[in-house]
Amino acid sequence: MALPIRILVCLILLPALLLLARGQAEQPGKQPPAPRGPLTPQEAVKHFLLPAGLRIELVAAEPQLESPVAMAFDEDGKL
Repeated sequence: MALPIRILVCLILLPALLLLARGQAEQPGKQPPAPRGPLTPQEAVKHFLLPAGLRIELVAAEPQLESPVAMAFDEDGKL
């Protein structure tokens, strides 16, 4: 019974490690400097690392949001 569990663990971990290595290889040397202290929402957006072709935009931040408790994304990825 131990052999199938080892195979199952390898089948789960190997793809995860390959995806992780692929993500690091796609953007060599593009790491932004580590932030020091809290960032404003506008500054935080600049520190996201996105694959080519994707973009990020700030749609809401404090003070518009006081206590966010629930969010949902539609099929187009919109909040």
